[in-house]
Amino acid sequence: MIGSNELLNIVSLIKLETSSNEDKLQSIDNGFCQPKSVDQCKDAFAVTICSSNVAVNEIIAQIGDFNYDMIDKIPSNPNRIFRPIIKCDTGDMYQGEYDTVNKQRDGRGRQIWSSGEVFDGFWKNGSRNGYGRYVYVSGNYCIGEWKDGKINGYGKYYYKSGSSYEGQWVNHKSEGLGLYKWISGQQYYGQWVNDKRQGVGVFTSKSGNILGQRKNGQDHGIQMYIPSDGGQIEINKYENNKLIETLLKIDNGQN
Repeated sequence: MIGSNELLNIVSLIKLETSSNEDKLQSIDNGFCQPKSVDQCKDAFAVTICSSNVAVNEIIAQIGDFNYDMIDKIPSNPNRIFRPIIKCDTGDMYQGEYDTVNKQRDGRGRQIWSSGEVFDGFWKNGSRNGYGRYVYVSGNYCIGEWKDGKINGYGKYYYKSGSSYEGQWVNHKSEGLGLYKWISGQQYYGQWVNDKRQGVGVFTSKSGNILGQRKNGQDHGIQMYIPSDGGQIEINKYENNKLIETLLKIDNGQN
């Protein structure tokens, strides 16, 4: 069994780690591609090409057209022009800004793949770089920061099932601090590594909250379970998703 002082140390470490990363996520969110007012929009931009995929078009109709005015601080390029449409042998299409010297997509634009998937956003060196939105034929879609064709930075990913992930990304995988919500109402807010829950986080469900450590997507380390019905609070130790030991049980202050 662990003593009260050790318990307080464990809880303090978890709380400090979570608070630090929560502040980090909040600062990223506050500074992330804030929309410009109508008065600030001096260069109206619009695309007209559409996907031939019914599912993709239904998603776009539901969430609305992409707001190109949210792309701020566009770097200047004297070689950039607007191309009404570029068709590829693969069946892909592009409409938007284009570098006539490097002959690459550069600036704001919409790409529609032969599959019907659509990306709206900023391009650099012929690849997705900057703020943008991708709609998949699967029914999923994501919006956020991109680098070299992959989600990097802060982004939101919505699943057709109704679940969603919002937070930090590295090379198209959730990594850092993020919030995953299931359609059932359950949610996990905490640290991620390589698309899996790893580090410190809080899992919330109707039965209560679990605050603690995870590794490779599994319960691993010290966890505190706080039941919503006012039952006893438990401090448990897990290894590879298996309960090893209940270290402490204490009365819930709600009683």
